[in-house]
Amino acid sequence: PAPVPVGSGPVPVHSGSAGSVPAGSAAVLRDRAAPRQDPTGLARALVQVRTGLWTTPDPDRVVELDVPGSAAAATDAALLRTARAGGWRYDDVRFTVTAVQVESSAPTTATVRVVVDSAAYLVHGPDGAESRPAATGQASRLRLAWTPQGWRIAEVTSG
Repeated sequence: PAPVPVGSGPVPVHSGSAGSVPAGSAAVLRDRAAPRQDPTGLARALVQVRTGLWTTPDPDRVVELDVPGSAAAATDAALLRTARAGGWRYDDVRFTVTAVQVESSAPTTATVRVVVDSAAYLVHGPDGAESRPAATGQASRLRLAWTPQGWRIAEVTSG
Protein backbone atom coordinates (compact mmCIF):
# COMPACT_ATOMS: atom_id res chain seq x y z
CA PRO A 1 0.00 0.00 0.00
CA ALA A 2 1.05 3.59 -0.58
CA PRO A 3 1.53 5.97 2.35
CA VAL A 4 -1.50 8.19 2.63
CA PRO A 5 -0.75 11.90 3.24
CA VAL A 6 -3.01 14.03 5.37
CA GLY A 7 -4.27 15.58 3.22
CA SER A 8 1.46 29.15 2.25
CA GLY A 9 4.08 27.66 0.00
CA PRO A 10 5.69 24.28 -0.26
CA VAL A 11 6.89 22.88 3.06
CA PRO A 12 8.82 19.60 2.82
CA VAL A 13 8.49 17.07 5.61
CA HIS A 14 10.96 14.20 5.52
CA SER A 15 10.92 10.78 7.11
CA GLY A 16 13.01 10.41 10.21
CA SER A 17 13.35 7.84 12.91
CA ALA A 18 10.14 6.22 14.07
CA GLY A 19 8.24 8.37 16.49
CA SER A 20 10.50 11.36 16.01
CA VAL A 21 8.62 14.61 15.99
CA PRO A 22 10.83 17.70 16.09
CA ALA A 23 10.39 19.81 19.23
CA GLY A 24 8.75 22.64 17.27
CA SER A 25 6.26 20.23 15.73
CA ALA A 26 5.42 18.68 19.09
CA ALA A 27 4.91 22.15 20.55
CA VAL A 28 2.49 23.26 17.82
CA LEU A 29 0.45 20.08 18.31
CA ARG A 30 0.01 21.12 21.96
CA ASP A 31 -0.84 24.76 21.14
CA ARG A 32 -4.60 25.23 21.42
CA ALA A 33 -4.39 28.38 19.26
CA ALA A 34 -2.44 26.66 16.44
CA PRO A 35 -5.37 26.33 13.99
CA ARG A 36 -5.81 30.12 14.07
CA GLN A 37 -2.26 31.31 14.69
CA ASP A 38 -0.10 28.72 12.92
CA PRO A 39 -2.22 26.50 10.65
CA THR A 40 0.73 25.72 8.36
CA GLY A 41 2.86 24.69 11.33
CA LEU A 42 0.02 22.51 12.59
CA ALA A 43 -0.40 20.85 9.18
CA ARG A 44 3.36 20.28 8.98
CA ALA A 45 3.39 18.73 12.46
CA LEU A 46 0.52 16.35 11.63
CA VAL A 47 2.22 15.36 8.36
CA GLN A 48 5.47 14.76 10.27
CA VAL A 49 3.67 12.36 12.61
CA ARG A 50 2.05 10.59 9.62
CA THR A 51 5.46 10.28 7.96
CA GLY A 52 6.81 8.56 11.08
CA LEU A 53 3.88 6.15 11.12
CA TRP A 54 4.60 5.09 7.53
CA THR A 55 8.37 4.87 7.98
CA THR A 56 7.79 2.11 10.53
CA PRO A 57 4.17 0.93 10.15
CA ASP A 58 2.76 0.46 13.65
CA PRO A 59 -1.03 0.56 14.06
CA ASP A 60 -0.68 1.02 17.83
CA ARG A 61 0.85 4.46 17.23
CA VAL A 62 -2.18 6.00 15.48
CA VAL A 63 -3.03 7.74 18.78
CA GLU A 64 -0.05 10.01 18.04
CA LEU A 65 -1.97 11.32 15.00
CA ASP A 66 -5.65 10.51 15.37
CA VAL A 67 -8.37 10.86 17.98
CA PRO A 68 -8.77 7.43 19.62
CA GLY A 69 -11.93 5.71 18.41
CA SER A 70 -12.40 8.13 15.50
CA ALA A 71 -12.98 7.32 11.85
CA ALA A 72 -9.46 8.56 11.08
CA ALA A 73 -7.94 6.23 13.71
CA ALA A 74 -9.84 3.22 12.36
CA THR A 75 -8.80 3.93 8.77
CA ASP A 76 -5.15 4.58 9.60
CA ALA A 77 -4.88 1.55 11.88
CA ALA A 78 -6.31 -0.71 9.16
CA LEU A 79 -3.88 0.66 6.54
CA LEU A 80 -0.92 0.26 8.89
CA ARG A 81 -1.97 -3.28 9.87
CA THR A 82 -2.10 -4.18 6.17
CA ALA A 83 1.36 -2.71 5.57
CA ARG A 84 2.83 -4.46 8.61
CA ALA A 85 1.21 -7.82 7.79
CA GLY A 86 2.54 -7.59 4.25
CA GLY A 87 6.04 -6.91 5.48
CA TRP A 88 6.11 -3.50 3.81
CA ARG A 89 8.68 -0.87 4.79
CA TYR A 90 8.94 2.64 3.37
CA ASP A 91 12.13 4.67 2.75
CA ASP A 92 12.66 8.26 1.69
CA VAL A 93 9.05 9.18 2.41
CA ARG A 94 8.64 12.94 2.01
CA PHE A 95 5.46 14.93 2.05
CA THR A 96 5.18 18.60 1.13
CA VAL A 97 2.38 20.72 2.50
CA THR A 98 1.50 22.93 -0.48
CA ALA A 99 -1.69 24.62 0.76
CA VAL A 100 -3.43 25.20 4.07
CA GLN A 101 -6.74 26.96 4.66
CA VAL A 102 -8.59 27.16 7.97
CA GLU A 103 -12.29 26.68 7.34
CA SER A 104 -13.39 26.82 10.97
CA SER A 105 -11.75 27.07 14.35
CA ALA A 106 -13.06 26.87 17.89
CA PRO A 107 -11.28 26.14 21.18
CA THR A 108 -11.66 22.35 20.86
CA THR A 109 -12.33 21.74 17.16
CA ALA A 110 -11.08 22.96 13.81
CA THR A 111 -11.49 22.12 10.16
CA VAL A 112 -8.46 22.68 7.97
CA ARG A 113 -8.25 22.16 4.22
CA VAL A 114 -4.81 20.94 3.13
CA VAL A 115 -3.02 19.80 0.01
CA VAL A 116 -0.04 17.52 0.57
CA ASP A 117 2.22 16.27 -2.23
CA SER A 118 4.45 13.23 -1.91
CA ALA A 119 7.94 12.84 -3.35
CA ALA A 120 9.11 9.60 -4.95
CA TYR A 121 9.88 6.92 -2.36
CA LEU A 122 10.88 3.27 -2.01
CA VAL A 123 8.65 0.46 -0.83
CA HIS A 124 10.40 -2.63 0.48
CA GLY A 125 8.31 -5.79 0.59
CA PRO A 126 8.70 -9.54 0.60
CA ASP A 127 9.63 -9.51 -3.10
CA GLY A 128 12.18 -6.69 -2.94
CA ALA A 129 12.15 -2.93 -3.32
CA GLU A 130 9.97 -0.93 -5.65
CA SER A 131 10.12 2.77 -6.48
CA ARG A 132 6.93 4.80 -6.29
CA PRO A 133 6.63 8.06 -8.25
CA ALA A 134 6.02 11.48 -6.81
CA ALA A 135 2.37 12.48 -6.63
CA THR A 136 0.54 15.79 -6.55
CA GLY A 137 -1.82 15.86 -3.61
CA GLN A 138 -5.54 16.32 -3.73
CA ALA A 139 -7.29 18.66 -1.32
CA SER A 140 -8.40 17.06 1.94
CA ARG A 141 -10.37 18.41 4.86
CA LEU A 142 -9.05 17.52 8.26
CA ARG A 143 -11.55 17.69 11.10
CA LEU A 144 -9.37 18.20 14.13
CA ALA A 145 -10.17 17.76 17.81
CA TRP A 146 -8.35 18.97 20.89
CA THR A 147 -7.38 16.08 23.17
CA PRO A 148 -5.37 15.93 26.41
CA GLN A 149 -2.35 15.19 24.16
CA GLY A 150 -3.05 18.14 21.84
CA TRP A 151 -4.51 18.41 18.34
CA ARG A 152 -5.39 15.12 16.65
CA ILE A 153 -7.27 14.20 13.47
CA ALA A 154 -10.84 12.99 13.94
CA GLU A 155 -11.83 12.66 10.30
CA VAL A 156 -10.36 13.12 6.84
CA THR A 157 -12.60 13.83 3.86
CA SER A 158 -11.80 14.78 0.27
CA GLY A 159 -12.29 18.28 -0.95
